[in-house]
Amino acid sequence: MQADDWYTCIDDELEALRIAAWSAVHEHYTLPPKARGAIGPKLSKLNNAEKSAII
Repeated sequence: MQADDWYTCIDDELEALRIAAWSAVHEHYTLPPKARGAIGPKLSKLNNAEKSAII
Protein backbone atom coordinates (compact mmCIF):
# COMPACT_ATOMS: atom_id res chain seq x y z
CA MET A 1 0.00 0.00 0.00
CA GLN A 2 3.03 2.19 -0.21
CA ALA A 3 3.16 4.77 -2.96
CA ASP A 4 -0.64 4.87 -3.11
CA ASP A 5 -0.87 1.42 -4.72
CA TRP A 6 -4.11 -0.49 -4.46
CA TYR A 7 -4.16 -3.30 -1.91
CA THR A 8 -4.38 -6.79 -3.31
CA CYS A 9 -4.27 -10.03 -1.38
CA ILE A 10 -2.93 -11.79 -4.47
CA ASP A 11 0.69 -10.89 -3.87
CA ASP A 12 3.77 -13.11 -3.80
CA GLU A 13 5.16 -11.49 -0.65
CA LEU A 14 1.87 -11.81 1.24
CA GLU A 15 1.49 -15.41 0.08
CA ALA A 16 4.97 -16.22 1.41
CA LEU A 17 4.02 -14.68 4.77
CA ARG A 18 0.76 -16.68 4.88
CA ILE A 19 2.64 -19.91 4.15
CA ALA A 20 5.25 -19.14 6.82
CA ALA A 21 2.49 -18.42 9.36
CA TRP A 22 0.56 -21.59 8.49
CA SER A 23 3.73 -23.66 8.75
CA ALA A 24 4.60 -22.12 12.13
CA VAL A 25 1.13 -22.75 13.57
CA HIS A 26 1.10 -26.30 12.20
CA GLU A 27 4.49 -27.00 13.77
CA HIS A 28 3.32 -25.57 17.09
CA TYR A 29 0.23 -27.78 17.22
CA THR A 30 1.93 -30.97 16.03
CA LEU A 31 5.10 -30.92 18.15
CA PRO A 32 4.88 -32.70 21.50
CA PRO A 33 4.77 -30.16 24.36
CA LYS A 34 8.21 -31.15 25.63
CA ALA A 35 9.72 -30.63 22.17
CA ARG A 36 8.14 -27.23 21.55
CA GLY A 37 8.13 -25.74 25.04
CA ALA A 38 5.64 -22.92 25.54
CA ILE A 39 5.85 -21.87 21.87
CA GLY A 40 7.04 -23.69 18.75
CA PRO A 41 10.38 -22.59 17.27
CA LYS A 42 8.95 -21.34 13.95
CA LEU A 43 6.13 -19.48 15.70
CA SER A 44 8.59 -17.89 18.09
CA LYS A 45 10.70 -16.63 15.18
CA LEU A 46 7.63 -15.46 13.29
CA ASN A 47 6.46 -13.05 15.97
CA ASN A 48 9.70 -12.37 17.87
CA ALA A 49 8.11 -13.77 21.01
CA GLU A 50 9.87 -13.89 24.32
CA LYS A 51 10.79 -17.32 25.69
CA SER A 52 8.08 -16.87 28.31
CA ALA A 53 5.28 -16.50 25.73
CA ILE A 54 2.52 -19.09 25.91
CA ILE A 55 0.18 -19.68 22.99
